[in-house]
Amino acid sequence: MLDIGCGLGGPARQIAAHYDCQVTGIDLTRDYVEAGNVLSGWLHLAERVSLQQGDALRLPFADGSFTAAYMLHVGMNIADKSALFSEVARVLRAGARFGVFDVMRTGVGELSYPLPWASTAVTNAIAAPEQYRDTLSAAGFEILSERQRRDAALDYFARQRAQAATGRAVLGVQTLMGARRPQMVRNMSESISAGLIAPVEIIARRQ
Repeated sequence: MLDIGCGLGGPARQIAAHYDCQVTGIDLTRDYVEAGNVLSGWLHLAERVSLQQGDALRLPFADGSFTAAYMLHVGMNIADKSALFSEVARVLRAGARFGVFDVMRTGVGELSYPLPWASTAVTNAIAAPEQYRDTLSAAGFEILSERQRRDAALDYFARQRAQAATGRAVLGVQTLMGARRPQMVRNMSESISAGLIAPVEIIARRQ
């Protein structure tokens, strides 16, 4: 399985441990990859999880290398989704599933910045679900399902606020976001509540 934009590799380790499979992750940030490989070693998953530095638009893998792939909160950082999905299609075998879970544009209106993935509008590559569907189809994928996860996201933010109110520090992705995290999360939560954006899950199959 291929994890595109793996970061520290948390989902890759969870999938490898739960399904007893091999997961290869790729990410642009070398520090994330190096730290993630250390974490995999601590959890005795180094033989099943391999993270490496690389570009999702030029995947360093042979054609048909993988039987499945996914990307979580990645597409908002990549403007050329046509090139992205074409590369994913290239490295997948026929019939392979591809899962996408990205924040997408679901309404018209100005977004407040910073957001967790973009400091300004210039660096925000967010797109609407129909753009994902069209681009995936053009790259050779069949769309199997699509589900908006707005309510799940709002529930997650509510739980995060409740946890923060206890004063207990919890190690997680929020640690990487730095001092601007509260503003980023607030802007994202308000935009989701207003119907401007929402996490969307798309499951596709390589034809």
